[in-house]
Amino acid sequence: MPSFLQVVAKFMPLYYVGEGLRDAMIFGDASGALMNSLVIFIFAAVVFAIGVVVTSWKEK
Repeated sequence: MPSFLQVVAKFMPLYYVGEGLRDAMIFGDASGALMNSLVIFIFAAVVFAIGVVVTSWKEK
C-alpha cells in the first residue's frame, strides 16, 4: 500500500479491526488486540456523540 494511504488508513476503524484480529490470531497477543478494541470503542463513542449532537430534536 502506498505510504500516503497507510496514513489515511490509520483514521479508519477497519484498520484497527484487522490489526486486532492479526494480533489475536497470528501473534497470540491479547493486549494488542485489546488496545485495538479500545481504539474502535473510542471511535464509536465519538461518532455516536457527533450523531446525537447533529440530530438532536429541538422544541420550537
